[in-house]
Amino acid sequence: MDFKTAYRCAILSQEIYQDFAAIKFRDLPGITPKLIERGRTDTQLAILEDATQQRTVIVFRGSDAERDLITNLDFGAEEYAWSPAQKESYREQIEEVTEEVTESKELIYPDEYADSSRPVKMHRGFILAYLSVRNDIHDYIKNSSASQYTITGHSLGGALATLCAIDLQYNFSPRIQVEAYTFGSPKVGNAAFTESYNRRVPDTWRVVYGWDIVVGLPRWWQGYRHVDTAIKLERGFSWRIITGSVEDHRISKYVAELKTRAGAA
Repeated sequence: MDFKTAYRCAILSQEIYQDFAAIKFRDLPGITPKLIERGRTDTQLAILEDATQQRTVIVFRGSDAERDLITNLDFGAEEYAWSPAQKESYREQIEEVTEEVTESKELIYPDEYADSSRPVKMHRGFILAYLSVRNDIHDYIKNSSASQYTITGHSLGGALATLCAIDLQYNFSPRIQVEAYTFGSPKVGNAAFTESYNRRVPDTWRVVYGWDIVVGLPRWWQGYRHVDTAIKLERGFSWRIITGSVEDHRISKYVAELKTRAGAA
C-alpha cells in the first residue's frame, strides 16, 4: 500500500464531514468538486477530477448519525450516564449495520455466480444507498476522460466505496482502472460477494486502526465477510478495550497515524 496515497484519501474522507453544501478540500485546492446528495437515503459523495493527471477521486461520506454515535457514547465510566436519546441512537445504528444480507434488486455484476445455490448478496441498506447515487456516478464517468479512479470513504462511506469500486470495475473496465482505500469500513456482503470483489478489485486497501469496533460489524455469523486487503494500523494495548474501540473508529485517528506512516515512507 502507498501510505502517501492512503493519507491523502484519509484527509479527504475526513474533510467530507464538513458542511456539505460549502465543502472545501484543502488537499486539492484547485479542483472544484462535483457534489452528489440524496436526502432520502442520506447519501453524499464528492467527485474530484484532476484533468492534468487523468485521475479522479470519489469520496463517500459516512452518516451523520454514526458520527454523533461515536462522539457521544462512552462504553466505559459514563456507560450509565447515557441519555435516552443517546441510547436510542446507539440501538438504531447497531440495527442499521446488522441487517440481513439480501440479494440486490439491481445486480451490479449480473453474470457472477449463475448458480442460484451460491448467490452474491449485499447489505440491504448499503446497496440501496449506493443505488440512489449510482446513475449520477455513471453519467459522470461516461462524460469524463479520466482513466484512473480512486474510491474512498470512512465508516459507512467505506462500505459505499466498496460497492462503487466493484460496480465501476465491472461496468467500465478496461477503459478505467480502479483502486479503493477504505477506513473503518463495516463488512458489505457475503462470502460470494467477497470472493468476486477480491478478483475484480485487487488494488483495494481496507485500513483498520487499533480496536475499531465498526470493522467487526455486521458479525460473521450473519453471513458477512470482509474484502481484502486488510492493512492494520496497530496501537498500544489499552485496558479500556471497549472504550478504545469506539474512539479508534474516529477518522482523526486514521489521519494522524497515516500522517506518521506517510512521512516515514
